[in-house]
Order: sequence, then C-alpha cells, then structure tokens
Amino acid sequence: EDGRNFLAMGNSRYDVIVSEPSNAWLSGASILFTREYFALIKNRLAEGGVFCQWFYSYSMSWDNILTLLKTLHAEFPNVRVFNFSKARFSGDLIILASRHRIDVTPRQVAGLDPRVSSIPELDWIRTFNDLMRGYVMGPDELRRLAAGRPMHTDNRPRLELRGPRDLFLDSQKNNLFQFVDNAPELTFEWTVESSGVDAALGVAPRFEPGAFRVEESGIRVGRVRYLACQPW
Repeated sequence: EDGRNFLAMGNSRYDVIVSEPSNAWLSGASILFTREYFALIKNRLAEGGVFCQWFYSYSMSWDNILTLLKTLHAEFPNVRVFNFSKARFSGDLIILASRHRIDVTPRQVAGLDPRVSSIPELDWIRTFNDLMRGYVMGPDELRRLAAGRPMHTDNRPRLELRGPRDLFLDSQKNNLFQFVDNAPELTFEWTVESSGVDAALGVAPRFEPGAFRVEESGIRVGRVRYLACQPW
C-alpha cells in the first residue's frame, strides 16, 4: 500500500515504474493489481514511459490470469507478456505495459548496457533471441482472449476473493499450455527448447512445419509456432 500511496500523493513522472508486490489474493497486496492502481501508474508515467508488472501463473487459474491481464490492458493499450525461465519453468511472468507501442528489435538488444549481462541473474540475455524466447503474448492475443472477462477493481477485488481457491490447483502445467497454444505465430525456434520447460514439466516441443524466414544479424527467425507441445 505504501507504493500506491506514494504515487497518489506525488505528482512526479517516471520513465519506468516496476511493481512486484506479493500475491494478488493477499489483503493489502490485492489493491496493487486493480484497475484503479494501474490508472494511477499510467498517470505517473512520463511520455514514452514503460510500466513493468510481475505476476505469476502457478497456483492461479487461467481465468484469473486473464482477469489480471485484461485489467492491465484496460488502462494500457500496449501490453507484452514474457515468461522468462533460464533453467526451469518458474511460472513467473514479466508484463510490460505502455500507452505507446513497445518495440523490441535486434539493434536495441545489441545496444544493451554491457553491465546487464554482468548481473548473474541476467547473464543469459546476450542476444535478441535470448530476450524473445520468453515472449508469449501481445495486445492482439490479449484482446482476443480477454474479451468478455471481468476485471479486478477496488470495489470488486476478484483476485483477492477468488485467488485463495486457486492455491489448491495444480495449474502450472495447464497455464503453460495455454500460453503455448495462444502465443504469437512469429517467434523463435528454440524458445521452448532453451527454457527448460521440457525438463521441468516433462513435455517435448513439437514444432509445426515451416521454414526460416530470414536471417537478421545472424539470428535465424522462423515463421513457425514453437508451441505445440505434447507429453513424452
């Protein structure tokens, strides 16, 4: 609540705001996932600013994940969802949101401050593919999947009230398959292979037929869905 009050009482604007509260079903933390909170953040971002929101796909139903994403998308027209896993599928999500289009290009990644790769937790982000292998959803997919779904608001805190029931769900694998089945068609052939998903969940990536489209700066870009997965 301190973070929300800080934004509410100030008038400064920021290029980047990062929010990583506790789980959304906890009293107090729940208000850091509501539409009203996201509207407050939007008004505190500078022109071209980006909001980074942490969320989770473990012990959380797919319906409630979409509720959170729709709530965020209601305030930010441009939302991109990443599921980063260096050695295993953790179920943690990184969601980027902005009033403006969010573009990620090989040139941008090549221009990253070298200090980024010196951080032990980030030393695997060295190429455009390393970054994009975790990309699972954009505004087009979100708009289609979240249509007609409810939102999480101050007056109707659905995640706080419904989230505790999800603690008893073994939802991690199901949510992975949901992301996999609905991810954008343009992605990179080793997204699943390099993420450790196969070892963590006992699934094998099965790539649909397709050819490599182009080579960009030595990076092979395949117009295939990486996604169809099947049990061993």
